[in-house]
Amino acid sequence: MEKNKIAIISSDSEEAEIITYRLEKIITQSKPEEADLIIVIGGDGSMLHALHQYMHLDIPFYGINAGSVGFLMNEPHLENFLENINSSK
Repeated sequence: MEKNKIAIISSDSEEAEIITYRLEKIITQSKPEEADLIIVIGGDGSMLHALHQYMHLDIPFYGINAGSVGFLMNEPHLENFLENINSSK
């Protein structure tokens, strides 16, 4: 998704802010309404909230765990992030 538009929605935890900062170095952010993908950084509650707020956009969501459990989320493997996103199509 190198040329696709990506929106980041992040919780306000310290870990989520660090992950967001690292992601912003490798992608250009878009508004959710203009995005091809929404990345949610936080816990399951953050994902559920984002799904509720933006599901009408009918675009994929990708969750990165920055919470304590995160059943709905992926581990933050940012080293190969764009390759991982591209292979998940």
